[in-house]
Amino acid sequence: LLALVVVAAFAPWIAPYNPDRMFSPYLPPSPSHLLGTDYFGYDVLSWLIVGSSISLFVGFLGGAGITAIALIMAIIAGYYDRNIVGEVFNALINVFLVIPVLPLLIVIASYIRSYSIYPVLFAIVLTSWPYPARVLRSQILSIRSREFVLADKSIGLSDFSIIRKDVIPGITSLIFYIFLASTIAAIL
Repeated sequence: LLALVVVAAFAPWIAPYNPDRMFSPYLPPSPSHLLGTDYFGYDVLSWLIVGSSISLFVGFLGGAGITAIALIMAIIAGYYDRNIVGEVFNALINVFLVIPVLPLLIVIASYIRSYSIYPVLFAIVLTSWPYPARVLRSQILSIRSREFVLADKSIGLSDFSIIRKDVIPGITSLIFYIFLASTIAAIL
């Protein structure tokens, strides 16, 4: 993975050719074209290297966006579970869970008139946060009822302090897992 990140970071300098440069179509692998050329005559290795940087950019940015939205929604829905605000956020998560993702992505893509990756990235983040939010919420509900959180409440710590001091450290490994899984899902 580290090698792929390095290749993606330095893609313009590592790619043997400009990805837009055309050669003869269907050239077999050779020393000048290590993976050959495609049916248009583009060098496959150059496209692979340059494409990896775009894929990793979309993956990391999508994973970060999905994780951030899921974390915010889960903290509000889980920590304030017996509060009207928590109930509203929990209902919002449930509504987004039942929306079919693929048809929604197709509808969003049909209205996008841009050839940029940002609208696609926005659509991916918009439709992918509910499942991680549900997982995080269940863990937050478990942590919220533990003795050390109840002790912090009894001495008068604010909700923000308890979330920062007790809840987030308790779900850090889950947050990293969700980030990695969301990154993979965004790339796919």
